[in-house]
Amino acid sequence: MLISILKNFTKGKDLIRPGVTRFATAYLTLNCLNDNKAALMSMFSSKDWKLILRLVDSDEKPAMGFIYEGMSSAKEKIKSNFGNVKKSYELILKIIDEMWEGQLHRPLHAAAYYLNLHFHYDPNFKGDDADIKQGLYNCMGRLVFYQTERNKISV
Repeated sequence: MLISILKNFTKGKDLIRPGVTRFATAYLTLNCLNDNKAALMSMFSSKDWKLILRLVDSDEKPAMGFIYEGMSSAKEKIKSNFGNVKKSYELILKIIDEMWEGQLHRPLHAAAYYLNLHFHYDPNFKGDDADIKQGLYNCMGRLVFYQTERNKISV
């Protein structure tokens, strides 16, 4: 959703342009940001951007249960946008993964994904994923003190 809004405001231009070196990639990306400054300013002040903010900061539909799947979907969309050519998207995904692991990836996100009924009964549900199960078990360990009680919880 965010990528489609960005493409709409930048008239289909990509902001990240891979280069031969990391320096070249950083320079090309900064140049793209500068070239699209007006479009980005319009996007951030648009009603579409307010919709995105409302989605992640809503009491009606808490975002916690959707963050894990959202990150996974965004990464798949990025791969698809680069024609699934690993060389084209791997630097971008590396940056995303570093941010995800360093700041956003918490056991609570995995547990919220696992317990989100919106995804739980979907055929593509990743309930057997080791990271998701570990996050769920870590949260249960903090919420349910006694092992005997945790054993009663069926997962």
